[in-house]
Amino acid sequence: MTRQRALILDIMRQQRPLHLTADEIFCHARQQMPHIARGTVYRNLKMMERDGEVAHLEMAGGPDRYDC
Repeated sequence: MTRQRALILDIMRQQRPLHLTADEIFCHARQQMPHIARGTVYRNLKMMERDGEVAHLEMAGGPDRYDC
């Protein structure tokens, strides 16, 4: 597991029971890893969804959210 992927999972676990958007996860990640790119967060979330590590929650009228 990459450091970026581990950080994303840690953020999601720490923020429970909130279901964060990708941008919210990115903002939290930047605090701990200032050089992480937004694309890295989005790409990792997509891979983590594919691998069954996170759930992608489609929200009507709002941004999609993620849950681990």
